[in-house]
Amino acid sequence: MANKKINQLVTKSAIGTSDLFMIGDASTGQLYKKTIADLQATLSGTISGSGSTGYITKFSGTTAIANSVMYETASKIGLNTLTPGYALDVVGTIRASVDVLISSDARIKENINPIDNSLEKTCALKGVYYTRTDLEDKSRKVGFIAQEVAEILPEVVSLDHEGNYGVNYGNITALLVEAIKELKKEIDILKTK
Repeated sequence: MANKKINQLVTKSAIGTSDLFMIGDASTGQLYKKTIADLQATLSGTISGSGSTGYITKFSGTTAIANSVMYETASKIGLNTLTPGYALDVVGTIRASVDVLISSDARIKENINPIDNSLEKTCALKGVYYTRTDLEDKSRKVGFIAQEVAEILPEVVSLDHEGNYGVNYGNITALLVEAIKELKKEIDILKTK
């Protein structure tokens, strides 16, 4: 990998007394583990720049480093936030080009029971249009009010480390599936009359 340009710093973590960097090779797309000494030997000049404690470093030029928008504290990573409350805490829109998977294996579950009164609960939910007061983006959104959802389906509502309520929209799907099945039963009964 001698004398190849490195186009992206992926991550940095402390290993013993030296920092270990994951870097991407622009020509091959491969990742390599390198220390600062390795990086300096690979590049045609020395690496310079400065950073702040907690920030994950990035290349700001061919041989310069600076702070990125990623911040690490207590084994938690924040993107655009200095106070991550989760393993990965992102302030902003997240886009996935493929799938986002959530563990759902039967072997890691117990006390499994069907959702009761799913149609009634679904009908009690109130979808709303809204705009956010905490973001510059003032486009109209659609969703639920977490405090209202908590009264109907508390299992999908959580409180974060800053005292704000959130809704796990993905888990509402199970309620909707059961509600459709209840509705189908009612339709089938009406068809037989």
